[in-house]
Amino acid sequence: MIDAVNIDTPYIWKGHIDPPKNYNEIKENLSLIKDQCSGQIQSPLEEGNSFSTVGYDRYRPHRIEELAPFYKKLYNDLQFIHFRVNDRTRVPNHMLNPVFDTGFYSVDLQESNRTEDKFFLIDRAWFNVHYRGARTLPHDHGIVDYVCAYYLNHPKDSGNFMVEPSGGMSTAVLNSDSTKISYTHKQNPVTIPVETGDYLIFPGHVTHGCESSDSDEERIVITTNIMVNKYD
Repeated sequence: MIDAVNIDTPYIWKGHIDPPKNYNEIKENLSLIKDQCSGQIQSPLEEGNSFSTVGYDRYRPHRIEELAPFYKKLYNDLQFIHFRVNDRTRVPNHMLNPVFDTGFYSVDLQESNRTEDKFFLIDRAWFNVHYRGARTLPHDHGIVDYVCAYYLNHPKDSGNFMVEPSGGMSTAVLNSDSTKISYTHKQNPVTIPVETGDYLIFPGHVTHGCESSDSDEERIVITTNIMVNKYD
């Protein structure tokens, strides 16, 4: 069961599922690939002693079988949020046909029943690992429909999730070589307490981040970008 966390206009949904039994194996694998990730393009949003697998394709969370129960639960939650809460409708069975040589495609309805429901797509998923003093700077995920942050490990005093209320969106600007980000706040962020096993679902346009960790144990978060596939 998931609960609504009311933060002014952009609401956030909070659920919980215990980390997989092979958590220690995942943690060990992350330690092994830490040096490899340091050679990848790093996110300028991670500040302090930290690393991210955002640019590392060989170890994506949604490709780890032991995390399948989490993604199954996430899928069911998204169906509830998207169709029942947000009152969205499914696109009828259709085909995409070219409109001569214009570059356009038309959506032509079909009579046959849909055999597969490829409605929610994982655009990308990755791990963020934060040590003492590290944090994620305020940002948003642009045109991504939904984002999920799953706290695979959240030690005591490792910092909570932050979100900008409506009217308090930040402006984030990268410098010329994409290594540093600057931002300004129009309103103080609201913090949402989280624990190990908690996950948060929110729209991609919502500005969010996380507080600095004050723990000697690493904070490990899985971030997943989800797109709504209206026309497949």
